Amino acid sequence: RAGKRYALGAAHRAQSEKSRQEVMLQEVLSDLGTVQSQRRDASERRGRELQRRCKEADWSNATSAIQTVRRRPAHLPAPLPAQSPAPPGSRRTAGAAGGRSSASLPVLPKLLPP
Repeated sequence: RAGKRYALGAAHRAQSEKSRQEVMLQEVLSDLGTVQSQRRDASERRGRELQRRCKEADWSNATSAIQTVRRRPAHLPAPLPAQSPAPPGSRRTAGAAGGRSSASLPVLPKLLPP
């Protein structure tokens, strides 16, 4: 008997949720045409404005797509920690890099031929 009441209540809750979702769906779909129309109107206005500026050669709003001056980094990289001298008998040896391992050297960009 209690199980039957529970099942009826669950069915009622499921039906209420389904009805609520259907109402929300209808609201979204009814507004969809209005939103699309507003976007289309705004796009047409921007297009007409761009055509006018092109005809008048009005480039006052135009900005460069690339930066001509290199921007400074927001912060400088942290300095590398000082390396302690190698203990006698260790595998670390002073090579052509002046005692530094090649892993601590920065990787330079590859230059392309002109």
